[in-house]
Amino acid sequence: MFYTGYRYVGPALCQDVQQIYLKRHGNEEWNLIFYFQGRSWELHRFAADELLSKLDEHLVEVLTDYDSLEAID
Repeated sequence: MFYTGYRYVGPALCQDVQQIYLKRHGNEEWNLIFYFQGRSWELHRFAADELLSKLDEHLVEVLTDYDSLEAID
């Protein structure tokens, strides 16, 4: 599992920050997950070639550079 970045969730002026992680599966699929109340929650499961588009789709502010994320798969 890799720490990917964060995203803001919730209504305006009451937003919370979710820490987003990237989890690799053995069949070349990935998950975007976050933790809430001690449990992990899956945002989306996708193929490796969709990684960057899914980060954009879920409005994840990536802390590493995109080149490093592309090198993971």
